[in-house]
Amino acid sequence: ADLAAEAAAQGRAAAHAADHALHGLWMQLRCRQMRMMHEACTVYPIEKRSNGKVWAIRDQTLAGIDALKRMDLREEENVSTALGFLTHLVITLAGILEVPLRFAVRDAGSSRSCVRDLHETFDAVAGPAGVAGIAGGARGGAGARAAASPREWPLYYTRDLKKLQFDTALRLLQDALLQFAYSRGQVGEWQCNNNLLECVQLILCREFFGPEAAG
Repeated sequence: ADLAAEAAAQGRAAAHAADHALHGLWMQLRCRQMRMMHEACTVYPIEKRSNGKVWAIRDQTLAGIDALKRMDLREEENVSTALGFLTHLVITLAGILEVPLRFAVRDAGSSRSCVRDLHETFDAVAGPAGVAGIAGGARGGAGARAAASPREWPLYYTRDLKKLQFDTALRLLQDALLQFAYSRGQVGEWQCNNNLLECVQLILCREFFGPEAAG
């Protein structure tokens, strides 16, 4: 009985030591993540402008999604630059926090960035008539299968691109941010007032200050 009690005590001590070591490793990882997120935020600072309706990243303003869908071509360069910065920040944060994103980005950080929905299926590629990404591609039969890789949707638009493509890219980015938040356990009430930068700021605040923090 004494030997059994001693063995049990040793087992508990070993388990406690292992838990303590794992907690120490987790704290080291978390501190490293916090430091790297702070550095990313230094490169891409997000701020709310005085009127409270417009947010900015590196001094490039970005209105809410509803306003972006009505955007004038004269505002396109400023908005597309802000969206390029935003996508670069998001994929950087995803890498730091090891969050799998549902989209891929081409030319992140530039004013001509594009997104691809990694969950897009063959049926989606063959999807509704009149909806085509930049890659386009034939539809039907072998041609549709050859074009079954996810299409690219531009986070910018010009007179040569349909506005619907830009709107689709905004929706994909918004969905990806919501998935990002859920993957980090931020599943409570989610209020971003339809602004993508506000969503990212809220994710960051909750990472830095806890799940109850406001943006």
